[in-house]
Amino acid sequence: MIKKIIRRIISGFFIGAAAGNIICILTSSLSEGSTVLFSYDLVLKAGSEQKAFILQFLLSGLFGAVAMAGTIFYEIDSKFWNLAAASFAHYLIITAAFIPIAYTLCWVTTLNDILIMTGILFVSQFIVCVIINLIYKAQVKELNKIFKEKHK
Repeated sequence: MIKKIIRRIISGFFIGAAAGNIICILTSSLSEGSTVLFSYDLVLKAGSEQKAFILQFLLSGLFGAVAMAGTIFYEIDSKFWNLAAASFAHYLIITAAFIPIAYTLCWVTTLNDILIMTGILFVSQFIVCVIINLIYKAQVKELNKIFKEKHK
């Protein structure tokens, strides 16, 4: 289990770092008309472009690591733990990581921005929960079919 979490943290770090930079590039080209690797506010906050890039790389990676490590909630096997509980726990951990990281990286600057992004995270997590639930139901249906065929 520990090895699985470590692998998820490492892969999540690099996925998060890449995603953070890609999202920044896409959003900057849409909103500012030019493509940048980080916000100008982050450069001012960090003191230089190099520091801004390093900070964004590290914190985006940290967010990815937290998000990927949090998927372990879906593997808890207990009669008191279900898909809704796992999804809510994962939502809480990624939101708790996202808010300070996004604020530090100047992705969100106002309370309104934070609320919008928190809502987007919630809707995204809800969609993931529905998809996982549909997958589980299909797997259970298939297993029941196999079981009935074997016990005829």
